[in-house]
Amino acid sequence: MRLSDNSRLTDQRVQEWFLLQKARDKQAETAPKAVRPGPTVTISRQFGAGGNSVATRVAALLGAPWTVWDKEAIKVVADNAQIKQEMAQAMDERSRSWVQEMFRDLLGADHIDSSAYKRILIETLLSVAQQGHKIIVGRGANYVMPQALNVRLEAAEEWRVQATMRIDNLNHADAVKQVHLVDADRAKFVHDVYGKDVAQHKAYDMVLRVDALGGYDTAAAAVAAAARVMYKLPDA
Repeated sequence: MRLSDNSRLTDQRVQEWFLLQKARDKQAETAPKAVRPGPTVTISRQFGAGGNSVATRVAALLGAPWTVWDKEAIKVVADNAQIKQEMAQAMDERSRSWVQEMFRDLLGADHIDSSAYKRILIETLLSVAQQGHKIIVGRGANYVMPQALNVRLEAAEEWRVQATMRIDNLNHADAVKQVHLVDADRAKFVHDVYGKDVAQHKAYDMVLRVDALGGYDTAAAAVAAAARVMYKLPDA
């Protein structure tokens, strides 16, 4: 299997997916196979609100086997037909059946048509999520997995501008432009792919103001606590 050179983390995430699938298949030899995926968290975010920062903290709070799949990792899988095919082949029959069932349900919905890119993206998101214990950042994953814990992170514009200045080493004017540009790009992506307004709060189970909560740590603690309750997970 040849992976894109986009990111070492992407390579790590894909390899983790295959290793976990192999372990699940071995366990399934002596235990009933799951028909539905395990717990999944999706994170939508305004630019500068800390999507990846919060996601990595949530994974740390929840512990193994939780892993973060960011938009770059999802894009690499969706763009690489060989990886996608191998992931599909690695799934057991029941896992494939669940992905196909969810895929048919989504394509039957009014807000998703059957264009090639949408089909590939949906299949990729479902294939990643079917193992459970995934935190998926971006790519409108909440519209594909309504059964997941779907989170939206927001913050005041100036707070996000200041965060962008620190992280990307930009001046104030350039950081403002970056925040506006990326927010617009993400809104356009969600509208073009799903026909939805990313800012509509009814699409999420939780909408958190990261700035009002005092930063990434408190936001992550809130998401982790909600996941524990929703999925009946043990306390840390």
